[in-house]
Amino acid sequence: LGVTLDCTPQGFVRVNTMSRTGAVSRYNASAPPELQIREGDCVVTVNGISEEPTTMMSSIQCRGTVRLEVYRPLTFIAHGFDKTLGPLGVDVQYSINSTAAYITSITADGLLQAHNQKHTDLQIRPGDAIVAVNGKGGKCSNMIKLIGEAEQLDLTVARAREQDC
Repeated sequence: LGVTLDCTPQGFVRVNTMSRTGAVSRYNASAPPELQIREGDCVVTVNGISEEPTTMMSSIQCRGTVRLEVYRPLTFIAHGFDKTLGPLGVDVQYSINSTAAYITSITADGLLQAHNQKHTDLQIRPGDAIVAVNGKGGKCSNMIKLIGEAEQLDLTVARAREQDC
């Protein structure tokens, strides 16, 4: 396909990176911009299979026609986390080559919970993905390191499924 993919704990497959060659690149060359597959998009079904990322990944690797249902995630920036005031208060899960850290829980006494109490219109939730820290995306290991080192944080967050917005 010409993409690297990430199995997520939320039951979908995320597009991490794309090459200039492969089936996705050929599809994008003829698709209108709003229907092109992009890095960060969420594949929620592969040939009718959903909610089992490892099975979806196996279907992608088989020869023949591959039919994908893809959602573009809602992406927003949560500004102004001052770690001198306390811990961020979040647990994440990610794989070594992932470009997103998936939030598994938010603690009651952390900065994320305080953010959620102030911003009830766009809260950060378990299942959301941190895709950049202080404007820097890329490998999760670099983002996690930055979260640990920086005192001030802006988090770019992606929410996968449109019904979760």
